[in-house]
Amino acid sequence: MKHLFYIPRPDNLRDICLDNFLLKLPTYKVKYGISDADILKLTKGKAIFSYCLSVLNSIRTFNTTVTSFKNTVIKATPGTGLPTAFPSQPVLAAPPADLIFDVFTFAAYIGNRIKTHLDFNTTDGNDLRLIGIEQGSPDDPATWKPHLVAQRLGDFYNILWGWEGHPAEGMELQIDRGSGTFATVVVDPDPDYLDNVNVNTVPIPTNWRIRGIYRKNGVQVGQWSDIITVPVP
Repeated sequence: MKHLFYIPRPDNLRDICLDNFLLKLPTYKVKYGISDADILKLTKGKAIFSYCLSVLNSIRTFNTTVTSFKNTVIKATPGTGLPTAFPSQPVLAAPPADLIFDVFTFAAYIGNRIKTHLDFNTTDGNDLRLIGIEQGSPDDPATWKPHLVAQRLGDFYNILWGWEGHPAEGMELQIDRGSGTFATVVVDPDPDYLDNVNVNTVPIPTNWRIRGIYRKNGVQVGQWSDIITVPVP
């Protein structure tokens, strides 16, 4: 049965997909005739793509911080506890020196070379994530399990998630902020979610635990994601 294309569409999942491909590819390079030059080109392409995502996330975080500051300017009652300065602008790292374009076209070219090799097998394909979901195969909601990534952006955590080919309607995200109990923070209709709690307001260092589950027709469906743990502050 025909499979869907194995490179996902959401940018955060593309980044995760390419991370896995680059992590596993050296193991298979001899078997499938992948050169060091091929891996270097992919690595450089991944670096500029990830840098773009990082810059965009920094801008989104700054936008959220300034919006919160603006609301304080409008609504706050004069007194103690108010901000003493305008939010700091994001400091961006220098971009990668080499600009490699069309990295996912090149990744697909390498992937297709592997998949058409005489020694290719599904075990290797699944390890490299080169085999997409079967078209027309039953997509049982009971099997849906999201994969989350938490990315620290300044004073906030950005929780990355995607649809992963499922016709869900949203993602319920829960966070345990050190109490031992998960609480729902959002039912997010679109990837991704920037948490609105500034980690520097947490008085005692702790760990937050984060998990998510898809929602459809107003209810939870499938399985909870693996729990990810992040340090705070």
